Amino acid sequence: MRCSLAALFMILASVPAFATDDLSCKGDAYFLYMSVGSDDIVDSAILRNESTKESTHFRLAGEIENSQLIWTAIEGDFSANRLKIILRSKDGTTFIVVARGRKGVLHNQQKSYKLDCNWER
Repeated sequence: MRCSLAALFMILASVPAFATDDLSCKGDAYFLYMSVGSDDIVDSAILRNESTKESTHFRLAGEIENSQLIWTAIEGDFSANRLKIILRSKDGTTFIVVARGRKGVLHNQQKSYKLDCNWER
């Protein structure tokens, strides 16, 4: 646990200063933390496998493809919010994350994993 917290702190410290919001999606198999810049682009992400507790860090340069991010300013009503990003790890593994409101799905190797996305700013 300490190792995970230390890694998360180091990653957060390395996030560019223009990051304005955090977005997280939690599921039984995976936890995804994303830093969203003022330009409404996911500029870094941490994906943790909940069974192995392994974390993978993704940076904007070639590792994160922002297909869609719509984050409305309406507090409490997340139904209009949308997210679609593609995460590519250094070993070539691809994760596709799609969310509509709180309901999200992570796709990896022809498997899908449910996520609950927290859009609180």
